[in-house]
Amino acid sequence: MSVQGSFKHQFSFLFFFLRFSDDASLFIQPVSTTYFCSKKLPQANVSCQNILHGERDILARLHLNNLPHFIIGLYIFILVVYLGTAGLIHNAFYVKKKGACALWKIQSGEFMAPDLENEGILEVCKGFFNVSLVAGTLFCYILNQGPLSKVYFNLDGSQFWWTLIQGPVLLLWQDHEEYWRHRIFHSRWLFKKFHSVHHKYKHPTSFVTFAWHPFEITVFFLISMTPFFVVPVYFGWIVAISVFIIGHNMLDHSGINLKAPYWLPFLPDIVFHDRHHQRGNVNFGSHFWLCDFLFGTCEQVRS
Repeated sequence: MSVQGSFKHQFSFLFFFLRFSDDASLFIQPVSTTYFCSKKLPQANVSCQNILHGERDILARLHLNNLPHFIIGLYIFILVVYLGTAGLIHNAFYVKKKGACALWKIQSGEFMAPDLENEGILEVCKGFFNVSLVAGTLFCYILNQGPLSKVYFNLDGSQFWWTLIQGPVLLLWQDHEEYWRHRIFHSRWLFKKFHSVHHKYKHPTSFVTFAWHPFEITVFFLISMTPFFVVPVYFGWIVAISVFIIGHNMLDHSGINLKAPYWLPFLPDIVFHDRHHQRGNVNFGSHFWLCDFLFGTCEQVRS
């Protein structure tokens, strides 16, 4: 499918969700209702307004109230955060300090071709659409307090010690599962079919941080959100860990020779993940070097 065709397919989904959005219906419903009511419906006595209310009733029973708002809002939000953060990093180093790249760039003198970077941005936009569908639906269910969700929002003291330690525990679990998911996607068939999309970028920048195959990025978010339905998780930790993961991943792909703070010994320098893009068979860990050290795939933690 072409890029243009792919985006047409995505925006058709956006239009579908907007139709059932309370706010968007103010300007879309008159058009959509006229169109759909002009068709011969199987039950002539059922109005289009009743169909819309019926769809909302189904979402309410599934604990997915305001699902369109979550999906569309998340898509816009993550795009703005991604483009804004990557743009700031790019301007600060790749524009203002490009002439002195030997002082800050890991692969000094090696830059990604502009056409390849633009292609990566389009891949991110496509992947984020899948993410907004999956993560938006799950977060909608969680915030509507669906019965399968284990997420809690109030600090009432009944789970004080677990609330205190669950952040580091969840982060270590996240890094462990990301290590094995990443390493499995480097197997021959999965790499050729999916993960090779991300490894086109030998000289990565923050703009291609999430330039993955849509299937792989969907799997990543599905696995990442599994604990929210298995063990009690405080919502504040979800926000904090999400900010850390997204921010650290964008720095990991920045190509900038940043050093990890000395007081975080398990956090590698940015060169750690950059080596993975250069060689491919080392440094699979996303945030820490511990799994790579334990399983024999570690190279150059700090420079």
